[in-house]
Amino acid sequence: MLVPNLQTLEFKEKADIFTMLYPEAEDIKPILIEKIKAQGDQQYRKTNVQADMTKWTMFNDVDFKKIIDFAIDVTKGGLVSVPQGTFFATDCWGAVYKKGESCNPHAHHPAVWSFVYYVQADPKNAPLVFPTSGNAIYPNTGLMIVFPGWVTHSVPPEESENERFIVAGNLSIDRPQATSV
Repeated sequence: MLVPNLQTLEFKEKADIFTMLYPEAEDIKPILIEKIKAQGDQQYRKTNVQADMTKWTMFNDVDFKKIIDFAIDVTKGGLVSVPQGTFFATDCWGAVYKKGESCNPHAHHPAVWSFVYYVQADPKNAPLVFPTSGNAIYPNTGLMIVFPGWVTHSVPPEESENERFIVAGNLSIDRPQATSV
């Protein structure tokens, strides 16, 4: 096995982040909340999400798929040039954050894009923080946030009594190989 030299470098690159409100947010909200609650904590806080989290394969659920499709549409709509290929979710999960719960800083490389959709939230809930940029986006029900998978993000401890329900996931592109020079 090859063992390459490792160099750890810090980069200060700009990243595009896309946001949009899901037009069917109020209709799908009770359905997704019920499904997230029914899953309970499948991860036992062994991930960066320090809250009740579903299984990773929620992309198999028809209602979660609606959110994934919206995330893909938001991504395609935000890109200056949409690459050829099929966008798909490599994983998708739901979570509910209660007071005191948080999400540790992390990134989703090798995912091309990551997303967070707020099933139920308000601006009093803890924001999605991008610590390397010094920016944060405060939640609201129906808000979709799409960002590059390599971008570090986190959620500080929830201070509100209001539970925050989210659907999150990672997107990749199945691209054809180049056929000409």
